Amino acid sequence: MLQTSGVDPDITSTISSCTNNVHKVETGDVTLIGLGNIDCANLVPSGTELGAKGISVFSSDAFTLHVFQADDGGNRADGYLAIPDSQLGTEYFVATYCTLGGICQFIVTAIQDATLVTVVFPDNIDNEITCVSGMQEPTNVQSGTALPYIIHEYDTLHFESTQDLSGTYIKSSQPVGVIVGARDVPTADDQVTNTIEQIMPANKWGTEFVVAPNRLNHAGDIIKIVSKIDSTIVHILGFSPFMMQHAGDVVERRVDWELHSRIHASNPVMIMQIMSIDLYNGTNDVTGSPSMVLVPHTDQKIGNGVYFHCDSDNKILSALVEQSATISVTEPSDPNMYESFTENVPGTTLEVFTVIPNPIVEHVILSNTDLVGYGYCDGVSSFLLASDWTVENEVSSNI
Repeated sequence: MLQTSGVDPDITSTISSCTNNVHKVETGDVTLIGLGNIDCANLVPSGTELGAKGISVFSSDAFTLHVFQADDGGNRADGYLAIPDSQLGTEYFVATYCTLGGICQFIVTAIQDATLVTVVFPDNIDNEITCVSGMQEPTNVQSGTALPYIIHEYDTLHFESTQDLSGTYIKSSQPVGVIVGARDVPTADDQVTNTIEQIMPANKWGTEFVVAPNRLNHAGDIIKIVSKIDSTIVHILGFSPFMMQHAGDVVERRVDWELHSRIHASNPVMIMQIMSIDLYNGTNDVTGSPSMVLVPHTDQKIGNGVYFHCDSDNKILSALVEQSATISVTEPSDPNMYESFTENVPGTTLEVFTVIPNPIVEHVILSNTDLVGYGYCDGVSSFLLASDWTVENEVSSNI
C-alpha cells in the first residue's frame, strides 16, 4: 500500500495489470493507494534475482510518500518514508536485522538505464547468496570481492539470506535507491511478519543523533550503527566510547525504555532502530511485531511540521525538537483527544515530544517548529514522518 499527502500521483510499472488496477481512497489530505496482491503479485521478488519489478510514483507537485508492506494474511505490516529520486545517491552501506529468525533482504533499484552497480559483501557472508537470475557466481569469488551488475530503469537487484547482510557495500555509476529489511520474521503471537526501510546514501549520513525509544515497547529498542570511515569513535551518552575500526563495520546496542540517548560519532554513520525485540533482557523474545526505522541525524530536521496518518487503535508519534521551540498539535484540535509528553534529552538542547492519540483519531499534525520524528501504527509499522534529505556531508568512505 502507498500513502501520499497532498496529491494523487501517477503510478507506473512494467506490469500493466498492476498499473491499471490500483485502488485509491482519499481520506482528508491523504491518498491511500492499494496495489492488489493479484494484479501486482509479479512485482514481488522471488529469492535472490534481477528483474523489472520497480514502481514509479510521480507528481509535478511536492508530496510525501509512505510505502507499507502486507503480512502473509494481507494485513498492514512495516513501512518506510520514500526518498525522492533527486536525493538518491551512488554509495550505500546496508543494515538489516534477522537475528531472531527470518530472511534478511535488500534491493537496489535503478532510475536510469545502463546503471553499473557493484556489490561487495562483508567477510562474514556466505558466497551462495550471490545467485542472481538463476546464475551462480563462480565458486572462487570470495566475500569482499566486487560483484558488478548492469541494471536499467524499473529493474530491482534483490538479495536475501538467513545471514545478516549488514555492512554490504554498494557503489553505482548513477543514483540508485536501496531498500532493506527482512521477511518471515517471528512475532509474539507465533505468526510471521516483514520489516522494511529505505536507507539514505552515505553522503547524507551524520554525526549527531538522538534515539527516542518507542514508548509502547517496554523492552526498549535495538539500534544498529554502521560506519563508512575507518577508526570512527562513537559516544553514546552514559556509556564508554568505542571505536568502529573499518568502513562497513556494524555495532548493535540496546536503548532502554524511555531512555532518550544522544549519540555522537567522530565521522558520519548511519543508525537503524529496531522495535519490539527483547534480545538484551536475558531472553530472545519477540515482544510484538518487529519493525525497523531509520534514525535521522539532528541536522535533518524540517521546518514545516509533520503529518501522521494511522487508522488503527495502537499508535504513537515521537518528534525531536529544540527545547526552546514552540510545538503545537493542530490536529486533533481537541486536547482531550490525545495524550502528550515532553522529555529533555540529556547533554543536548533537544527534547522528545510524544503524542498518543485517542484510538478514534486517524490524523495528527504537528507544526510551528523544526522537527523530525517517526510514527508507529497498529503495533506493526514504524516509519519516518519527514526528513530533510538535502543535507549532505563531504566525507568520503574508505572503501
